[in-house]
Amino acid sequence: MRIVLSLMAHKHVKAMNPDKDSKFKLPDTDNDSPEISKSALKRDSDAKQKLGERLALLSDKKLDQLELPTTLRKAVEELKRLIKKGSRAHGGMKRQKQYIGKLMRHVELDPIQMKMQEWDSAKTSEKDFLHEIEKWRDRVITNGDSAIDELYDEFKFIDQIHRQHLRQLQRKANKEKLKNLAPKSARALYKFLRDEVLIDDKSESQSL
Repeated sequence: MRIVLSLMAHKHVKAMNPDKDSKFKLPDTDNDSPEISKSALKRDSDAKQKLGERLALLSDKKLDQLELPTTLRKAVEELKRLIKKGSRAHGGMKRQKQYIGKLMRHVELDPIQMKMQEWDSAKTSEKDFLHEIEKWRDRVITNGDSAIDELYDEFKFIDQIHRQHLRQLQRKANKEKLKNLAPKSARALYKFLRDEVLIDDKSESQSL
């Protein structure tokens, strides 16, 4: 009886402390792939839903360029309809956004994201351009001929008709400012710079 108990104890100890020659092997934790946390999955799901929601803010022309799957396109169109209804469709909008989020899980996102980034960059470029026009308008109104000369030198303009019109608008804008009148000439100067002067330079730079 003692012999049997001794053998059983020996086997138990060996099983608990396997040596390198033992057939018992511990799991190789180094090679196990890390599990994706629930919070990471939630962030990924939320990001896809947010991207899907942005689609509802695009024009039909831009949506056509994305060539979305039919089911997703219809879901986006429905969300656009609900957005127009406003607060009256709050519950419906929430459900529709969640539905779009689920559809986005099965769509190739790279082409959509690349196109959205392209449009975002174009918006930023346009804002920078308009801000540049505002700065030149203010400089022309304040500094007159010297600012106009700088404008012509920087952008290599040669059209003297533009120069004459800029001078006229500059003088009128200053008169309106002194008399506290509505800045009609300042607005006209901004529009002239945008549509007739700087727009030509912007178009040329984009075509290079």
